[in-house]
Amino acid sequence: MSSKYTIPIQILKLDKSSFHLLIEGKINKLPVNLIIDTGASRSVFDKSLPGIVFPKKKKKDTEEIHSAGIMAGNIENQTGSIKSFKIGKLKMNDFPVVLIDLEEMNTLYMNVTGTRIHGLLGSDFLLEMNAVINYAKSTLVLKKS
Repeated sequence: MSSKYTIPIQILKLDKSSFHLLIEGKINKLPVNLIIDTGASRSVFDKSLPGIVFPKKKKKDTEEIHSAGIMAGNIENQTGSIKSFKIGKLKMNDFPVVLIDLEEMNTLYMNVTGTRIHGLLGSDFLLEMNAVINYAKSTLVLKKS
């Protein structure tokens, strides 16, 4: 049985013809702002968020996650999990995440929009949740199987 969740989107105007899609959520009961980034292959969250659980390093753990912005080289990252992640009525526990430093991005965002960003929802999450963005209604529809 699948569940359907409709989340309101706020459209942030960056300049005359440039926009970002913002949704609100909660990480460990704290309100967060998340950008929907269909061009990102992975979802990433700010490593400074409180309540992130970092796994113990295993000697045989050789998986390496590569992160890079379109205009940047490799970005240092690490994995962790969020005890409680909520978007609208969708709630996920022990949600695995990739963590990066979003401080530079937040400095730019605060100057342009006055909004602090806590993470980017990428294609990994959007595909898993069968996401549909409805620009006319300013909503994100998620369908969890």
